[in-house]
Amino acid sequence: MSEGSRNFAHARHPLHGIGGTDGITLGRFIADTYTRWVKASRPRTAANTLEKLHRLFRTWYPEPLTAITVERIESWKARRLTAGRSAATVLRDLFTLSSVLRRAVKADELTENPVRRIDKPRIDRRGKVRFLDQAEESRLRDALKARDEEMQNLRTAANERRQKRHQTCCLG
Repeated sequence: MSEGSRNFAHARHPLHGIGGTDGITLGRFIADTYTRWVKASRPRTAANTLEKLHRLFRTWYPEPLTAITVERIESWKARRLTAGRSAATVLRDLFTLSSVLRRAVKADELTENPVRRIDKPRIDRRGKVRFLDQAEESRLRDALKARDEEMQNLRTAANERRQKRHQTCCLG
């Protein structure tokens, strides 16, 4: 039985232990280092970040950090976009993974963050313009007219009260 097939049988990356790829796994790094850091540095979003990592990348947890390559991330990104996820969602998810890998670089577990070399999905930042149909425009104009009349009535009533108060206080 080859080393690669033994690794597969034990739910490890096929190259685990071969040619210097032995190292800390993504799951172990998240559990031992990243969780502590994210809870201390980003307490409001830590739980959400850890849940998102688990949901999106838990299949990568048993593998060494060095197995996370540009090609692998590109393939993951393409699958997510093909599955109908928006470019903005995929980009946010990439940034979540990037946060872990950036921390791994700072902890000297990786030499570089492969997410930095990924082509980011393009996001359409132009707003979608929608015009009101005739019925909507009519309702909007009626509502604005009623609001303006109400404001005018309130202003008139306030002016009348001030005028009466001024007459009673200054004539007496």
